[in-house]
Order: sequence, then C-alpha cells, then structure tokens
Amino acid sequence: MKAAEFSGDLKLWQGEELLLPRIRVAESFGLRSLGLMGRKRVPEAYGAGLFFENCRSLHGCFMRFELEVWFLDAEGQPMGGGKRLKPWGVVVGPKGSKHCMEILPGSLGGEVKGKWRWENMV
Repeated sequence: MKAAEFSGDLKLWQGEELLLPRIRVAESFGLRSLGLMGRKRVPEAYGAGLFFENCRSLHGCFMRFELEVWFLDAEGQPMGGGKRLKPWGVVVGPKGSKHCMEILPGSLGGEVKGKWRWENMV
C-alpha cells in the first residue's frame, strides 16, 4: 500500500497473521496535532493507536501513559523495532524513516520479522 492510500482505519498483516486488527490514521489537523495528549488511554475507536503519515518524530508532552513507537519506511515497512515513548519524552526515527505509529506497548507481541501488509478497513 502506498502512503497516499493510508486513510481511515487500517489493519496490519504479516503473511497470514493479523498483527493489528485496527489502527486509526491521524488524517485531520486536530488528530495530528493533539494525538493522544491528555487522554487516560487509547480510545477504543482507534484500536491499537495512531498511524502518522510523513512523520519522523513524536513527543509525549501532556501524555498520561507510555506508548510504543514504530518508525516505517515509505512503503510502511518497519525500520527496526519499537521504541518506548514515556510521558514527556521524545523519540526520533532513523534516517530514511517516513511514517510512524504509536501503539499500546506489546500490541505487536514482541519481535516482528518479515514484510508487513496494510489494508484499509471496510
């Protein structure tokens, strides 16, 4: 899936294994700007968390809980493992990263190997 196709809610697959049944794309200005700031938890409607297109760093200002951040290349493939983002912390993606997602720690169940496949939810 090309970056221009990331919209709405997505599913993340690795082969035949469903890694994330739902993650919300942060499309609106408000959601991109505020993300999960000030919330007590990830809203159920967001599934595991938020996907940010064209974003290479995240901050945890005004956050109340820890997140796991994954940096992705232009095709949405992982660039290394997840990084912990603590409240008031900052994480920066590696050189070449294009997108990122913030999810609940452990949502991917540990080490992830192999090619990822993104699907728009219907």
